[in-house]
This record gives sequence, C-alpha cells and structure tokens, in this order.
Amino acid sequence: MARRSFGFLLLLAAFGCGKPAKRVNDYMNAGNAAYNRGDQDAAIREFDAALKLDPKNADVFHARGLAYSDKGEYDRAIQDFDDALKYEPNLANAYNNRGLAKSLKRDHDAAIADYGECLRLDPRHAAAYVNRGLAYAQGKKDYSKALADFNEAVRFDPERAMAFNNRGLAKLALNDPQGALDDLNRAIQLDPNLALAWNNRGMARAKLKEYERAVPDFDVAVKLNAGYANAYQNRGAARLAMGANAEAEKDFTEAQRLMGK
Repeated sequence: MARRSFGFLLLLAAFGCGKPAKRVNDYMNAGNAAYNRGDQDAAIREFDAALKLDPKNADVFHARGLAYSDKGEYDRAIQDFDDALKYEPNLANAYNNRGLAKSLKRDHDAAIADYGECLRLDPRHAAAYVNRGLAYAQGKKDYSKALADFNEAVRFDPERAMAFNNRGLAKLALNDPQGALDDLNRAIQLDPNLALAWNNRGMARAKLKEYERAVPDFDVAVKLNAGYANAYQNRGAARLAMGANAEAEKDFTEAQRLMGK
C-alpha cells in the first residue's frame, strides 16, 4: 500500500498574533513529533489540546485523523477528516486520507470519489493516484482503470517504488507478465527492501514459466518478511512446478501455519 501524505501546515489562529495561537502551534508540533515516532495516543492528546484552543483548525483535525487512522479507528478518522474539510474545503490531503480510511473500511466507491476530489484540487498528487488505483484493483477488479491511475502515479513521481509495484500487479492481472516484470524490476531497484515487489516479481517469472528464477525472488521475500504467507505459498507452487515436491510441501505447510489454518 502507498504511504499517506502528512503535509499539513502549522497555521496561526485566526488573529495570528496572540498567545493562544502560539500555544496551538506548540501542541501541534508536539503532536507531530509523537506521530512521527509512532506514539499515536500521545499525538491524539496533543491534538485534543490544540483543538480546545482552536476548535476550527482544519490542520489539527487532519492531523488527528491520521493518528486515528493509524490506530485502525477509521470512523473517528473519517469524522476528523470531515471536520477538516468543513473548515478548509480545499485541503487535498484530507480528501486523500479520508479516501484511504474509507478504502480500509472496504467502502471503495466512496473512497474513489474522495481520491477524485483530491485529484481535482491537486492533479499531480501521486499518492492519490496510487490509492485510487488500488481501490479500482482490489475493490472493483477494474484493472484497466487501476493501470491508468498507476501510470499517472509513475509519471508524477517516478521514484515511488510502490507505484511500480502496483502497476506491475495490474499488468499481471491483465495478462502482461513481461510488462509486469519490467515494472517490478524497477520497484526493486528503487526499494530493495520491498518484500511485496520480490514476491510479485516471482509471480511474474512463474507466469512466464521461469520457475528457477522465481524461487530466488520468493526466497528474498520471506527473508525480508518471515511472516509472508503468500510468498511461501507462491514459492511452494513454483517448486511444485519444478518437481521439488518435498520442498514444496514444506512451503505449503508453513503458509498454512502463518494463515492460521
């Protein structure tokens, strides 16, 4: 999944010069610091304090929405993004991040609408293209629309490994394994630690019946992520196609264990 944008401004309150405005920024900065170190509960407390001083601050609502979203509290996140957009209707990142929360609730149609509004406000927003492409692919199984969005993501941010990874998967779904392989090579070049890309490149090579080259890709995927059940499953399938039945059975067993079966 692509990373959510966290690009809000630290604005002074409406009158811009008194002590309360400075305090809002103090709480905002403390909340951002807590968010960035992964302490979402502390971040929310700081943002709560900021909102007590400035209850119409769109940037604080947006920031708190991100923290709630990271905690998996998507309804509360969506409410905060709603409030952010109530007070700042042109906050493109709030549409993107509200769309992501809706995607995680599997409300893909509403998510796609939010990503579209983000892109209306900011037509070069690569993360929104990635996220909308995922909604089309995962939620709607519309891989042609997904591919079009991933193309735009790559055009506006050619260093985004996840965009190449996702475009490769869309091409694989559209029966273009060679095109997928090219994109996944680029994803790995940009981010050698992206386990998803190693697994997906192995899938592309398996689709091309290059099983001997697929297995090492799955090896790297499980090395990077020892809990990656799909990579074990895919490696087992490749080994089975090569006639390595005993090794394949071990991989299938491990995949089932990881999936709790």
